[in-house]
Amino acid sequence: PTNKKMYQVPVHDLAKLRRSRKRVKSILCDIALQNCQDLIEEYRPFDAGEASFNNTEWSDFTDGHVGRRRKK
Repeated sequence: PTNKKMYQVPVHDLAKLRRSRKRVKSILCDIALQNCQDLIEEYRPFDAGEASFNNTEWSDFTDGHVGRRRKK
């Protein structure tokens, strides 16, 4: 049986790689945000509004939510 070993190619310019990763992450975040905004606009005609929500027995779990979590 042959012994298969995997080797990692050495990274010579780590700073350049990190900048590229940040740029790719930024682009992907922009794409995701745009997709979410497009979906909001697409489904806006189906929004029944607050009146429909208020006619349910569901509790609003966002009441009193500050929006930030404390670090432990």
